[in-house]
Amino acid sequence: MAEKSLVPVLSKEGFQLLESLGTLGPYTPALADKLSAGLRKRGVAPELVAAILTQLELREAAQVKFGDFAQGMLFTRDGLEQATRLPVAAVHAGRFRDAGCHKVADLGCGLGTESLALAGLGMLVTAFELDEATAAVALMNLRAYPEARVTQADILELDWEQLRAEGVDGAFTDPARRDSSGRRLQPESWNPPLSRILAWRDEIPHGNLGVKVAPGINYQALPAQCETQWISVGGELVEAGIWLGDLIRQKGRSALLMDKHGKIVTALHDDTAAPCNAPAQLSETIATEDELGEWIFEPDDAIIRAGLLAQVAKQTYTKTVSNKIAYLTRDSAPELADTKLGGWFKVLEVLPLDEKKIRAGLKARPIRSLEIKKRGADVSPAQLRRKLLGKPTKDGEDLTLIATRLGSRHRAILCRRYAEI
Repeated sequence: MAEKSLVPVLSKEGFQLLESLGTLGPYTPALADKLSAGLRKRGVAPELVAAILTQLELREAAQVKFGDFAQGMLFTRDGLEQATRLPVAAVHAGRFRDAGCHKVADLGCGLGTESLALAGLGMLVTAFELDEATAAVALMNLRAYPEARVTQADILELDWEQLRAEGVDGAFTDPARRDSSGRRLQPESWNPPLSRILAWRDEIPHGNLGVKVAPGINYQALPAQCETQWISVGGELVEAGIWLGDLIRQKGRSALLMDKHGKIVTALHDDTAAPCNAPAQLSETIATEDELGEWIFEPDDAIIRAGLLAQVAKQTYTKTVSNKIAYLTRDSAPELADTKLGGWFKVLEVLPLDEKKIRAGLKARPIRSLEIKKRGADVSPAQLRRKLLGKPTKDGEDLTLIATRLGSRHRAILCRRYAEI
């Protein structure tokens, strides 16, 4: 159930009072205290005061996902955590538009983010949400689109024949992957289970079904004949999506990279045409320890999860530093096209993966900050940083230490990020 503190702002008077406060600047404890005192002095009920403060706090947190749109929306804490970023939802909506869909069912719509994007691209939306208060939030968030419909209903009990009769020709769902005990990793433990969701494609014209899934999903849980796309925003892997029917642009696995503002940077697709549930292709070219180049390349996580490491290694003329390790290397500096695919690091020194020897190697360098990354090495970056980095030097360098394998041996590679060169 949505938190009780939400209910007071769902009333006409409560929402109008929230909107009357306008833009107050960054939400801080001092601002909250000032607002609370002012509203109580005006005789506003304590429950409504608490609800307004909660919404202002959530709107501040929602800026990352929704930008300026957050200032006109209502949120729940759980809903905000699961909600799709608005630019990513717009990418989803673009698939439905390009597939020729006219009316899309948003199954388990939560706060209504996907519905907002669909309606914004001119499609009719019929959304369903089990929780009454959350359904009311979605309706409020869709108020600019009066033709959008939000219904409180259990999506496991929908009448698909009726939906088809109403013109629904596409559906999207984002199953709940968390409960009171934490994240549920197995797709069959999601609500609804993934197998139940995938069965809906037989109910939808042309099988036009999109499913948001956890980015760490096992390939074996994916349908063979689909497109699964991993999306990163500003270098952060945020989701994967299964696309079926006419929503498929090219079968197999793909990666979409967006910058922190939600602008598409690049898109890649598995050029082997392997089924979605097939094992990923690994880079065939592996560098020996002596072949470590002057540069280390770490592909974006969306590329790695989509199993596109071999393709990107060919594209960037790089070799992997060791078998099954997603660090690549070459001698030549990255070009602009290369930097769009992930992070690049200039190699400064290679050390044994030994605390004493690393600390001795760092003594000669004034260091302001030390980022520690690892793949294929059993170390804790946080613990290792505390042990290695003494008092930071104000005028020192910002460096990166990569703990990994070179060939068959564990090594610590001291680097400088490309952006800092």
